Amino acid sequence: MLFSRLASGFVAVAVLASCGGGDPTVEPSPDPFVEFRVNDILYPTEVTVNRIHTVGADNYNPCDPALFENAADVQSKDAAFCSTEITLASVVFSVQYFNAGYEPLELAYTGQGFTIHLYEYDKASGIIGDEVWNSDYYAQLQIERFNDIGYELDNFDPNLSGNVVLNPGEAFPSQNVSGPNRLEFRGERLFEPGFEMFDPNNFKLTMAPVNPANATDDLCNWGEVVSSTNPALYEKVFCQSENILPLPSVDTAADISYLARVRFNYNNWQEQPQDIVITLKAPQP
Repeated sequence: MLFSRLASGFVAVAVLASCGGGDPTVEPSPDPFVEFRVNDILYPTEVTVNRIHTVGADNYNPCDPALFENAADVQSKDAAFCSTEITLASVVFSVQYFNAGYEPLELAYTGQGFTIHLYEYDKASGIIGDEVWNSDYYAQLQIERFNDIGYELDNFDPNLSGNVVLNPGEAFPSQNVSGPNRLEFRGERLFEPGFEMFDPNNFKLTMAPVNPANATDDLCNWGEVVSSTNPALYEKVFCQSENILPLPSVDTAADISYLARVRFNYNNWQEQPQDIVITLKAPQP
């Protein structure tokens, strides 16, 4: 009996020793964090990208009759849209929220959980100009593309509240499904100056001109809609937002700069990223 009691005592002492004995010190649970990148750079304050010149029908042909059923119609109504030269850039923003803690976490947010605003910017003077692009309008354009190919998604609402419960180590959006939110600025203006605040009920009235021909004749689709009469072709050319980068034939070596301002709203997030200066340099030979 004595041996049994002693053995029990030894076990208890061993368990206490393995747990730190009488010292209940516990490592604090890590805080959640947002992984934010621009062109794969984590929380940058400056990003430099080379502009891309694309010239010639073999490289760029928005009215290719071998691809689009209405190519000839567009050519006759808006020849400028069918130009075979364009200047583009690629600035990719990615955003993902992580629960780094040890317990489930309820995440509340509005819209996408963040906003990204892009402004014209003069680096020499520091003067901020017109806003030309933001994440709300960008989200709506993705919805337009899906709806053109048969989906019935509601218009994006930046004020719509959402919530999700994340287990320890889980992310929003899920790292096992879609990965981070990814948004790309390619050198386009998405809305008219003065209409930066996205209105889900009136966005088509405030968007920058949609090409070709401002879409007045419904000449384009945002999505890849296959022709009902010729499955080898798309029904219409692809809609384009207003490109604001100079065409290759008139582009100069001058830098073009923008200022990106990012704001998170996850669970009333307080610490915000610094503004980011984005410089689009002339194409390199």
